[in-house]
Amino acid sequence: MDITETVKNIRINGANEIRKCLENNVITKPIVVTSFDNKYEHLLELWGRRIDSLGSYNKIALNVGNKTKNNKNNKICHVNFGFYDAKTNSLPFHVGLTKFILLSVLSEYKFKCVTYSEIDVYWFKNIQTCSFVNSKTISVMDNVHNSELNFGFFSVNFESDLHFFKIMEDEWSEILIKTKGNAGRSIASDQNFFTRQIIKYNIPYLKLNKCDYVMKSFGRCCVNKNSTVFHTTSFSHNDKVLILTALYKENIKPDDFGSFYWNKGDYTFKIPLKNSVNKCNNILSYIKNNKLY
Repeated sequence: MDITETVKNIRINGANEIRKCLENNVITKPIVVTSFDNKYEHLLELWGRRIDSLGSYNKIALNVGNKTKNNKNNKICHVNFGFYDAKTNSLPFHVGLTKFILLSVLSEYKFKCVTYSEIDVYWFKNIQTCSFVNSKTISVMDNVHNSELNFGFFSVNFESDLHFFKIMEDEWSEILIKTKGNAGRSIASDQNFFTRQIIKYNIPYLKLNKCDYVMKSFGRCCVNKNSTVFHTTSFSHNDKVLILTALYKENIKPDDFGSFYWNKGDYTFKIPLKNSVNKCNNILSYIKNNKLY
């Protein structure tokens, strides 16, 4: 099957599966969506439990990997795209496409707020992004080390006309076809495209506070007692699993990351809390040395 047919089938299968989740379940709560593959499947149950412990949500999981084991948590609706990118050991080319399919399908409905949160995003507490989207179409994580919007965590208000998400899906599909999928295998290329299109179509958006909705950048991250979520991006897969496991076991708290803040584009440190680490990279040593995983 050539790339054109592959992209077409992913779009059709994915859209139909997402609609089944939305139409076969009573959607009376805010929706939160995640993505996972075989490497992160074992974290999906922990993710679902954590979300349930913080609030009441309809949960959807986009399976971007190969066929996985049966879903033990029947409170999570699984979306299978019917494709596995076996040609790469890194990022499957269709991961970004699945997000654009999701946004395109959701634009057909009028949900007040839908949050997308990748499987490697840990929630310290219940999110407040849905309250932000009243005046903005999208609330999105700040990518911190450049001007892009982070495509790993965002909330969208679907009450207005969002037909441009369908255009984004079409445009990204064309890019994948022209590059034989290689554009999708390049880390953050979908994120760069997403940022450009948000600006191109003049979509009102809010960049979330970088110390409330945190990601790792330059080996550091401003996790503090007020932080809401932590995106473990830029760590290796094994390191992500260690950190996420420690977090899900509640063996580490925000204070363990250290106390610091962002100033003039770089980190300026306050006096670290006792027994804390003041760099995001050091949290790994803290977890390993204390066997918190």
